Amino acid sequence: MSLYTQFGKQSTINDFILKFFSHMHGNELKGLATYFDANCTAIHCQPNRYRSFDDFYELVNTYYPGTTPEKLMHELLVADVRGTNGQDYFLFMSNCSTIDRIRMHYSPESSLSYGYVSGNKYNSKWSWPELLEMIGLRNPSSADIKNYIKLHRK
Repeated sequence: MSLYTQFGKQSTINDFILKFFSHMHGNELKGLATYFDANCTAIHCQPNRYRSFDDFYELVNTYYPGTTPEKLMHELLVADVRGTNGQDYFLFMSNCSTIDRIRMHYSPESSLSYGYVSGNKYNSKWSWPELLEMIGLRNPSSADIKNYIKLHRK
């Protein structure tokens, strides 16, 4: 399945992430609208919604074919996402029993707790622990994830 945005491909996946998660919704950064067609007429998901990793992976692969789940997981963690106030935002990983998938958005560090990331993947292709293990973080603590971000963020 291919998914599209109104802004299209950016120079890098990191730039794409920054553009996609650029709109403040309360104290969170959620995704912009996605579409089933390149003309952006058939809506897939409204803006300001939590996004499943699976859908975002499909979206990124539309513009950057061959992107691996581990590459995307790395990019999502180390993206230098900032709110309109200049505050740092970090990947917030959660599970959603409403859509039966793992989902994500960006939140300020003060609201993060990586201890809740469970192995339940519902109907997702991967679980958060599987994705984190792909980038070398097996059974990570919050400190492990934060250290990974500090080590790899440019």
